[in-house]
This record gives sequence, structure tokens and C-alpha cells, in this order.
Amino acid sequence: MNLLEDFHSFFSIPVLHARNLLHDPTVRLIDIRTPYERTDTGIIPWSLLLDFSNPTFEHAIKKLDPNYHYLLICRSASRTKLARQLMRDQWLIANDIAGGIIKRPDPLSPYPSSTCNKQP
Repeated sequence: MNLLEDFHSFFSIPVLHARNLLHDPTVRLIDIRTPYERTDTGIIPWSLLLDFSNPTFEHAIKKLDPNYHYLLICRSASRTKLARQLMRDQWLIANDIAGGIIKRPDPLSPYPSSTCNKQP
């Protein structure tokens, strides 16, 4: 199975599999944690920062490019499931990273630079 086919087959993507997917230039990482949470566990430098608790979240996802595949991460993956559904309702391809940032082997280790921080 092609790695990108997993976006259509699964909702939650395991952490190590997500790392591989992020090497693809059509995949973008969205960090939906609050600013406080990012301070607590670190910022993923090239992720798109969209705070799920911000009232502008739904408006922001409407501006996202539908030509990309989106991986969502939060602290423990509870909010990413809700965000994923909101994005899929907008016909965006979105999956969450299983377990969230607390399940990463090193919470401050960077993801590949192909997922640069481009605001919508």
C-alpha cells in the first residue's frame, strides 16, 4: 500500500508512520495545541499552528489548500479527532497522529523540513 493511501484507509496514523508521511511534499502538519501547551512541550518548528480552542479555528481551516494531506497533532490526540472531522466536513484530507505529542519518542525532536510553517 502506498503511504498516502493510508490517509484514506485510516483515521489515526501511528507516530513513526507519520514521520515517514511527513517526508512527502504534499503532506502538512498542523499543531492544534494551545499556546500554553506548546510552551510546555515545545514547538514543532515547521508545523502550521492553529489553536483548536480559538474561535477562529473553523474559519482558518476553510482557507487550507485542498491539494494537501493534513496530519493533526495535539497533546494526547483527543482534540485531533474532532478537528479531523471538521476538516473532512470541508472536504479536506486529514488524519490525526495517534497518541498526540506525548507519544512521540522525543517531544522536542523536529519533524522533516518539508512541512514548513506556512500560515493559511
